[in-house]
Amino acid sequence: MTLTTTAQDVLDLLLTRSSVRAFTAEEVPAPLVTQALGTAVRAPTSFNFQPYSFIVVRDRKLAAELADVAGGQPHIRQAPVLVMVCAEVARVGRYCGLVPDADGGAPHDLLLSCVVDASLAGMCAALAAESLGLGTVMVGGVRNQPTRVRELLGIPEGVHVLFALCMGWPAERPAVRPRLDADLSVHADRYDGARAERAARYDTRTLRKPGGPVTAREADAWRQEVAKGVSRARRLFTDG
Repeated sequence: MTLTTTAQDVLDLLLTRSSVRAFTAEEVPAPLVTQALGTAVRAPTSFNFQPYSFIVVRDRKLAAELADVAGGQPHIRQAPVLVMVCAEVARVGRYCGLVPDADGGAPHDLLLSCVVDASLAGMCAALAAESLGLGTVMVGGVRNQPTRVRELLGIPEGVHVLFALCMGWPAERPAVRPRLDADLSVHADRYDGARAERAARYDTRTLRKPGGPVTAREADAWRQEVAKGVSRARRLFTDG
């Protein structure tokens, strides 16, 4: 199959993208941000709910406070633009006339649909920004203190920040990080438990980076990073 230049560009963007955590001081023009977010709203969405909103943060003091919430991550302070990606659960519930559960939360499938759709829109925003030459990184640490984030951004109940998308001109382009061999994540017709078991090793036999397998040291560092991340137990959208 012969690919058009446009198709190859899209594939190259997906295959070579990496999270940028160092930005120059150059400002990002508002039209570029508008273009990226305007593209993002074309993301797939269940029943055309479009249960998301974006809060564009340029205020440096506010960005610094959000960085503190996220554990002091320096790229949040440094990025010229932060886009807070939010799931609009309450809005969709009102449109549909749904009554919250007894514990005050949204019906589980509605909540899941909103989170999925907002995440898809956030990913589209990141890819659109990167296609324009910007660097991005997604930061889930802004969920560390939901109450504080609500106060800082004036967010009402029923709207949940999923992650911050840092945008800016990259000061450097990090190397592409390892991923599982695609063959271990793709099943044919039925779930393959043996394949999943091999994938769970996360070692030199299963992790890949451009150019070939990873080293034993790289695989060990990757496992430690994953273990650290999943050990941070949090209640969903609460401070508990």
